[in-house]
Amino acid sequence: MLVQKSGQVDVINAVWDFLVGDKPREVIHYSSRWSDAPEPADCAFPARCIRHGLPVVREHWLWQGADVGQYRKMLYDYEDPRVDLQGRGFLGFGKVHVRDADRRSKTTTSFDNATRSGTIYPYAGLPKVVMHVAPILHEPPPSLPAVVRARIPRTETFYHLKHTVFSAHFVHPFAWTSDEWEQDVLLKTDGVDVPHYPPAFYERRRSGNFEYDDYGNRTNSEEVTQGGVRRILHTPCLGVLLRKLRERSMGSGRARRSLTIGLDARRA
Repeated sequence: MLVQKSGQVDVINAVWDFLVGDKPREVIHYSSRWSDAPEPADCAFPARCIRHGLPVVREHWLWQGADVGQYRKMLYDYEDPRVDLQGRGFLGFGKVHVRDADRRSKTTTSFDNATRSGTIYPYAGLPKVVMHVAPILHEPPPSLPAVVRARIPRTETFYHLKHTVFSAHFVHPFAWTSDEWEQDVLLKTDGVDVPHYPPAFYERRRSGNFEYDDYGNRTNSEEVTQGGVRRILHTPCLGVLLRKLRERSMGSGRARRSLTIGLDARRA
């Protein structure tokens, strides 16, 4: 049985740690506004979209030292907060945006807080897609908004739900893909806009997969770079490397290098 009690709204607005000289080394700002411009979201029972204020971290400041003399500021925005009305409680946000105010970069992490299996939301709180937009700036643009070149890596992770004994369950990643490319983006005072996805050309594409045993231990993993290296790692015993295989395509031929490590029979 899950029991939830409503409490008082947190009224804290900032915390900081010890001083470096006369400046706090780290400062965290809170707000009940989780986004300045919330995106519309639809929910179906038993999930409910949260429309009211919600205390969240909005700014994270890191002191860069006396030589720099200023803070590095990370700004946070959130989208699609949800709650389960049948006892599962807060399901997290659908998206989290993190902007580096000085580097003009932006990282968007998407979560699946809508998929329901029975009475659980197995993928809530697990990052589904992470996309980082890093403008390539040799010097600050004269004015904003401005069109600039940016480097963009995007990683998508796929998860598997495994049911165990006594109604318990285990969620683990089983595959992932990663793409990297460059394209023109619109740099604004409040962030970065990517005009189109997917791009016409990828600089690098990678993929991988994992295997787990019934105890949650990773036994096999594979990573493949398109047109490049393929790595396979087998670990049948906990923490013991059995075999590591590295392959690299060399034109029409293939160069192959294999490393095998024996196991201690007393531990196997």
